[in-house]
Amino acid sequence: MTFTTYRPFDRIHDLSKVAAAILLFSVVGVLLPASAAAMQFNARVSGTVINAAGNPLAGVKVTIMLVNNRRVDPIPPTELTTDDEGRFFARNVRVGDSRLIFELDGYERHVDEREMRVGSQRIDVTMNIDEAALKVEAANIANARYQEGYGAFTAGDFAGAIEQLQQALVMIEDSEENAAARGSIHALMGRAYFEQRDMEQTVANYREWVRYQPEDANAHIELASALNEIGEREEAMVYFGHALERNPQDPTSLYNIGVVMVNSGGVEEGAALIARALEVQPEFPLALKALGYAYARIEKYQEAVDVFEKYIEQDPDAADAAQIRDFVTALKAMIG
Repeated sequence: MTFTTYRPFDRIHDLSKVAAAILLFSVVGVLLPASAAAMQFNARVSGTVINAAGNPLAGVKVTIMLVNNRRVDPIPPTELTTDDEGRFFARNVRVGDSRLIFELDGYERHVDEREMRVGSQRIDVTMNIDEAALKVEAANIANARYQEGYGAFTAGDFAGAIEQLQQALVMIEDSEENAAARGSIHALMGRAYFEQRDMEQTVANYREWVRYQPEDANAHIELASALNEIGEREEAMVYFGHALERNPQDPTSLYNIGVVMVNSGGVEEGAALIARALEVQPEFPLALKALGYAYARIEKYQEAVDVFEKYIEQDPDAADAAQIRDFVTALKAMIG
């Protein structure tokens, strides 16, 4: 058996190597983090932001942020703004998976994700107009014009109302989703023209009201009434009929159709419709007066007296109250 002779010197020599190695690693351990940190912030980013037409966009907010930023002390994002030429530049950007966010009012938010590496990187971006935002803005402007038009209308400034409402129409897109809004604008504009006794424009706007809001019985009633006023009774009856189809128990439609029929010679049929209107809405002085005259024309004198007396009862201060009372006295004399 062979024994190895132990030599103290060899042991000391080995320990000195270990000590040297430990010292070396200690130095490296100090230097590596500092070097790595310098590398981590050694990305430079530049680029240009334009719109779809190729024009530079100034004032775009550019935010560069790490995707996985879970440190105890998170790295804050880099924030900058494009200049008048749409350019941006950032130095000392943290390397790693990053998200670049481009934001500008009126444009769609643009997001670009990529790995930031050491050195220079160029990122050119095209931003698209935010159509939804434009529609909302246009709708808000149109609504403001409509409100101003409504205020002018209630103040009796019908020309001013029409001017504001026309501007509202220009500002709101002619689309299915805006149909109700455009119909309401045409409705108010038609009433403003009616107050000016411009019946051609009244009818034209009411036709647009019906086109945009075909299920609104009032649109058909107003158009029918305007047509009736200019002597287009046959077409008026068509639209009155449309109104009744949509709301068969609407007293206004029943009354209006009844009056048109009475004036057109269909007195009994018209009287029946006016009577139906009163069944739905008993407190309806105009309908009572119209029905009274209709009954008198077909010699239903007692029925005429009854509804005329209800008319006086409901509207005793009417401008024609005295005239109606005299007529009732005459009818009673005829009845005997």
